[in-house]
Amino acid sequence: MILEALGELKEPNGSEVATICNFIEQRHEVQPNFRRLLCAKLRRLIGVNKVEKV
Repeated sequence: MILEALGELKEPNGSEVATICNFIEQRHEVQPNFRRLLCAKLRRLIGVNKVEKV
Protein backbone atom coordinates (compact mmCIF):
# COMPACT_ATOMS: atom_id res chain seq x y z
CA MET A 1 0.00 0.00 0.00
CA ILE A 2 2.84 2.39 0.81
CA LEU A 3 4.64 1.80 -2.47
CA GLU A 4 1.34 2.16 -4.33
CA ALA A 5 0.72 5.51 -2.62
CA LEU A 6 4.22 6.77 -3.40
CA GLY A 7 3.88 5.69 -7.03
CA GLU A 8 0.51 7.38 -7.44
CA LEU A 9 1.41 10.63 -5.65
CA LYS A 10 4.66 11.27 -7.56
CA GLU A 11 5.47 14.52 -5.78
CA PRO A 12 8.79 16.01 -6.98
CA ASN A 13 10.19 16.62 -3.48
CA GLY A 14 8.73 13.48 -1.93
CA SER A 15 5.52 12.92 -0.01
CA GLU A 16 4.79 13.75 3.60
CA VAL A 17 3.56 11.08 5.98
CA ALA A 18 0.18 12.84 6.30
CA THR A 19 -0.28 12.83 2.52
CA ILE A 20 0.60 9.13 2.27
CA CYS A 21 -1.71 8.35 5.19
CA ASN A 22 -4.63 10.26 3.67
CA PHE A 23 -4.12 8.57 0.30
CA ILE A 24 -4.20 5.09 1.85
CA GLU A 25 -7.14 5.90 4.15
CA GLN A 26 -9.22 7.00 1.16
CA ARG A 27 -8.66 3.71 -0.67
CA HIS A 28 -8.47 1.10 2.11
CA GLU A 29 -10.09 0.28 5.43
CA VAL A 30 -7.39 0.94 8.06
CA GLN A 31 -6.94 0.42 11.80
CA PRO A 32 -7.29 3.31 14.27
CA ASN A 33 -3.52 3.25 14.97
CA PHE A 34 -2.66 3.22 11.26
CA ARG A 35 -0.52 6.40 11.28
CA ARG A 36 1.83 4.93 13.88
CA LEU A 37 2.12 1.68 11.91
CA LEU A 38 2.74 3.66 8.72
CA CYS A 39 5.62 5.57 10.31
CA ALA A 40 7.21 2.33 11.52
CA LYS A 41 6.88 0.70 8.08
CA LEU A 42 8.32 3.79 6.37
CA ARG A 43 11.35 3.72 8.70
CA ARG A 44 11.82 0.04 7.88
CA LEU A 45 11.60 0.70 4.12
CA ILE A 46 14.15 3.50 4.47
CA GLY A 47 16.43 1.19 6.46
CA VAL A 48 16.48 -1.47 3.74
CA ASN A 49 16.85 1.16 0.98
CA LYS A 50 13.47 0.44 -0.67
CA VAL A 51 12.59 4.15 -0.44
CA GLU A 52 14.72 7.25 0.01
CA LYS A 53 14.05 9.94 2.59
CA VAL A 54 14.56 13.46 1.27
